[in-house]
Amino acid sequence: MLMGGPNPEIVAVLLRHGADLSVEAFDGGTPMLWAEDDSVAGLIRGEAQRRAAIRARFLRTVATSVVAVAVLLAILASLPGVLPDELRTVSPHPPNPKRP
Repeated sequence: MLMGGPNPEIVAVLLRHGADLSVEAFDGGTPMLWAEDDSVAGLIRGEAQRRAAIRARFLRTVATSVVAVAVLLAILASLPGVLPDELRTVSPHPPNPKRP
């Protein structure tokens, strides 16, 4: 337990500099469980929500980029003369060097 009252300004600085919200003490206590003050608990909740929104935005961006690249490759593959014939069709079997 902390000595004295919690200082929301110190907690805000720690959160701004990337304090780990998922860390657990030996007894299983987390920063949210240690928050003795409503203002500190609010800071922690707000930061957790902010980080979740950033993570969701990042994952949407990655997914959108992957889809865009897949569509672009599909378009390129459908254009005649853009890709060699070996790359145009995907065979489930590797080429057989003994076949003419």
